[in-house]
Amino acid sequence: MPDTLNGHVVHFNQDARFSAPRELPQTFRLDPNVETLPSGAVNPITDTRMDQIPPKALLQIGRTFAHGMKYEAGRPGNWRGVPPEEHLNHARRHLVLWQAGDATEDHVGHVLARMMMWGELLL
Repeated sequence: MPDTLNGHVVHFNQDARFSAPRELPQTFRLDPNVETLPSGAVNPITDTRMDQIPPKALLQIGRTFAHGMKYEAGRPGNWRGVPPEEHLNHARRHLVLWQAGDATEDHVGHVLARMMMWGELLL
């Protein structure tokens, strides 16, 4: 007996990867928020492009958060208690220090992290 998903036959390739049913349900064919891929699989369309977030910047933000944990005395999320305008002030400070050529801290990482915290608190 074939496998089914929501009442539709599901076909598996020999390597056990999912392959789309031969006939798409009517809801998928008419839904403008779903795309049909060349393989026949269906995929929700999203306005979020996580693949466009620069990975080096994201890694640097993570390093900066790890560095900040030393000052937060092991209290993850402590930054949420800081007013947004303070995050913006600290980001500006790091930007000016970076522009002035100061190399005593990772100012770019701090600007990125502070701007992310600022944005998170405003959204």
